[in-house]
Amino acid sequence: MLSTEDLQAIKGLFEETVVVRLDQMDSRLERLEGRVEQLDSRLERLEGRVEQLDSRLERLEGRVEQLDSRLERLEGRVEQLDSRLERLEGRVEQLDSRLVHLEGRVDRLERLEGFFVEELERVRSILEKRIDALEEKVSEIAEYYRIRKLEDDNTAILLKLHDELEKRVARLEKMAC
Repeated sequence: MLSTEDLQAIKGLFEETVVVRLDQMDSRLERLEGRVEQLDSRLERLEGRVEQLDSRLERLEGRVEQLDSRLERLEGRVEQLDSRLERLEGRVEQLDSRLVHLEGRVDRLERLEGFFVEELERVRSILEKRIDALEEKVSEIAEYYRIRKLEDDNTAILLKLHDELEKRVARLEKMAC
């Protein structure tokens, strides 16, 4: 796509070409008018030539009109491209500002991520200490219940032995009596 400077350079070249052509046409017309005045006596012979020049002038005028319309179209195109370029520049500025905003958010999220990781590590450490303490307490409770069960078993055995001894004593007393 052509830049604005390229389009302006092309416009300048066209304008210079048109000006040069117009100057050439003006100088030719002046020479022709001078010749017409000098050759007034040979008017009959040159009438055909004048008609040719008129038709040529009309063709040149048509060409000038074509160039003018082409130049106008190019100028319109340049204006369209300028407005499109301005819209794109505005969009680029919007995208730049959004990018800056998003980069700020990413930085903030990265800081928050670091904070959360640190907090999770701190909570994990605390929970591991609590779990270790609970496991120790559970071990102590299990040990207590194991000892308690053994004591209960011993007590049951002793009671059983006591009952048997009483039965034996009662039998012995009956026998002794």
